[in-house]
Amino acid sequence: GSDPFDGALYVFRAKRADRIKIVWWDGSGVCLYLKRLEKARFSRPAMPMPIRASSG
Repeated sequence: GSDPFDGALYVFRAKRADRIKIVWWDGSGVCLYLKRLEKARFSRPAMPMPIRASSG
């Protein structure tokens, strides 16, 4: 996993997809950014399928 103290961003999307929260450590404390959309929705980026190595 990522170290929360190395500048990693943690993004959380609401079930209705109208809000996101971004949390990160800025060196002196935890920061929170919240964005709410009134008419649009946040979409998830397409994730590539994991590649599995076959054994045998």
